[in-house]
Amino acid sequence: MNFSPKTRRIGSGLLVATAALILVRSLTSPVILRFKDPSAVDPADGFYVLFSSLRNHAPELEASLLLTALKQGECGNGVAVVARPYCEQERKYPLSGWKLVDRRNNPDRSVSLHYKVFRGVHPPDVWGNAWVTVQATQNGWEPTNYDTYY
Repeated sequence: MNFSPKTRRIGSGLLVATAALILVRSLTSPVILRFKDPSAVDPADGFYVLFSSLRNHAPELEASLLLTALKQGECGNGVAVVARPYCEQERKYPLSGWKLVDRRNNPDRSVSLHYKVFRGVHPPDVWGNAWVTVQATQNGWEPTNYDTYY
């Protein structure tokens, strides 16, 4: 195809504007793009999130430490954020892995993280959902809430 000079300038301008918007979004938000299929039933199904590689990963690292402790059976041993009824369920359905599927920075300086979680008692292609909330403190980040389905 042979485009006119005017069409090429418009196309180039749109490309530059799009790149600038993506760069600004990458610098100002941990999520560049979020899309949820309205027909999906499971919270993590039909969900597409494009994360900024420039985001602060510290909240995710703290949540990962909590999930690792749960995976290692340390529920109740210094993992105070996990409600007591969950500890029994965590032992019954132990975590085998997890994948971050969404992240929301909240106005109160907390971060809500949504994970697909895999449990050793289920086939590898079956997942559940877990949510970890971490709060900014003077010493870094601290988990304040854990919620999941079994």
